[in-house]
Amino acid sequence: MRKKNLSYYKKKAWEAMSKYVRTRDKGQCFTCPIRKDPKEMQAGHCIPKAHGNGVYFDEGNVFCQCYRCNINLGGNGAVYIEKIRRLYGEEEVQRLMKLQQAIVKYSIQDFIDIREKFEEKYKKIATKA
Repeated sequence: MRKKNLSYYKKKAWEAMSKYVRTRDKGQCFTCPIRKDPKEMQAGHCIPKAHGNGVYFDEGNVFCQCYRCNINLGGNGAVYIEKIRRLYGEEEVQRLMKLQQAIVKYSIQDFIDIREKFEEKYKKIATKA
């Protein structure tokens, strides 16, 4: 059996967060009017995850998105950032911008903890549905 590496645990942490976010947002795309079953949606980043690990698992940076907005429109960033600004204020936008500059190095245990955190959050909202 192959040894599981850091990327395996990162993927599992992301899968747990994505499932939680899509369920939390009830399958409603953050950047357009589309609403579908959460299983058919994606979890998209306002500040792209490629901009650093500081924003990768931040709940204020990740919301439910449809495939079109997240993939075809590259995250629909202009709409995304403006909606965050309207809903949560300029302070939140600035916090996310600053967070993307943070150098964050995750360990396997960090990813295990992140996964467990989002699995627990998912269980709490799934039982209410």
